[in-house]
Amino acid sequence: MLKRRILEWQTNRKVKKRKPFSGFNRLNSVALLVRLTDKTELKSLLKFFDKVNRTGVTADLYAFFPGSEKACLDLFPESDFHLITRSDINWFGLPKGEEVNALFEKEYDLLFNADMHSDNVIHYLAAGCPARFKLGLDLERAEIYDFMVELPEKANLTDALEQSNRALRDVFGKELLPAN
Repeated sequence: MLKRRILEWQTNRKVKKRKPFSGFNRLNSVALLVRLTDKTELKSLLKFFDKVNRTGVTADLYAFFPGSEKACLDLFPESDFHLITRSDINWFGLPKGEEVNALFEKEYDLLFNADMHSDNVIHYLAAGCPARFKLGLDLERAEIYDFMVELPEKANLTDALEQSNRALRDVFGKELLPAN
């Protein structure tokens, strides 16, 4: 209970430091946040990640795994992305370490939180990232994101990625991927 309050307090502090969104020009850098749970989610995310990289946009994938680093590497041995595990969480419930510092130091044009589990650690990471524009799937955390996409109840990660790309195109005339 105390850890959750500390995490919420730190998240709200990071939200207050945000700069207002100044508009899209060209997307040059994108950070994708996700909570890893199974291999099918990772495969669809890596496929999307590769498509984004092929468009000339620099994309960084940050994945949170709620277990140990050893268990994560057993499940996902081909992990060539920024991995944040339970061992990176300090006593207060806040993520720390090299991967977290890398996310908090680089200013991205777009931060896309593709977490479909409404994880507080992911929200903390999203709030701390100094991205120019933040896109999220959790409608309950409007203070963190500039734009949120509502999904049907039975949506999977592939649906979330496609729906978010379509929403960016419809609202802003910009998208992560060109239309097929």
